[in-house]
Amino acid sequence: GLESWAAFLRTFEMLERLGQYQNTVESLEQLRNKAAHPLVRDHATFLSTQIALRRGDFAGALEAHNALGLIQDAWLMGPIDNTGGIAFENQLPIETELFDENRVYDTGLGSARWQRIQLRARGAHFPIGSLITPTHEMQAVLMVAVHAKRNTLAALRVGSSGQIGASLNGHPVMKVDAHRPLGWDQSVALLSLRRGMNLLVLRTGNLEGGWSIRARLTAPNGEQLSGVTYHTDPAALKKSFKTKYRAPRNFEIESPIAEIEGLTDGNLIRSLDRTLESRTDSSA
Repeated sequence: GLESWAAFLRTFEMLERLGQYQNTVESLEQLRNKAAHPLVRDHATFLSTQIALRRGDFAGALEAHNALGLIQDAWLMGPIDNTGGIAFENQLPIETELFDENRVYDTGLGSARWQRIQLRARGAHFPIGSLITPTHEMQAVLMVAVHAKRNTLAALRVGSSGQIGASLNGHPVMKVDAHRPLGWDQSVALLSLRRGMNLLVLRTGNLEGGWSIRARLTAPNGEQLSGVTYHTDPAALKKSFKTKYRAPRNFEIESPIAEIEGLTDGNLIRSLDRTLESRTDSSA
């Protein structure tokens, strides 16, 4: 369960600080294979995937990212002014205007147009800070169409390095005003996907430093979601604008795993890197 996973991660951090790395990678794999809790299993899979990438297994990483429900392709607009983080309070007109990949927008800093972006495999995130400039006290919008074979309850799980907001079919479903390191499943919202195309918009704000975001959809209990696919072709996005929002009924949603203190990429991925480096050096 979450308690055991938290204990493992804290032990992992302690071993990293002490420079003792024996069997940590093997322990992670064992936990991944034996974990009964879907959120624990997914987080262990994410960390294992980062190990696989460092070993050159890009095909395995792509398969894992698909299984985790990660959004891997999206349209990005920005940077948009967010002085002091205040502008993040209000929904932007661009979030509800019909998508037009060729339109040039006035962002308050000049002109910009939509650009299509891909998830960076290493770290499994969209590196916003390396895609647009400037990044200090700015915000950006990501857009993707979500197709559901049937009416579906889903959990949107987001990791972000700062402010994060989300809307589904034009209706706000998440707003977190935070300045934090990028982590895994840090914020969660319940979504009611309509049969057909749905419009999912993510808005991310950055005050300073690194700027990244990752997002995925799961079942409310954390299990893998079936019958749902992501689309970024302009026709799908334009079609999704016609879908009306429907509020989800009362339903229990599994709390984000990031309630466990310290689950941020900074310490965990750095620990994995040092673990692998140590094991490589010792086997040389």
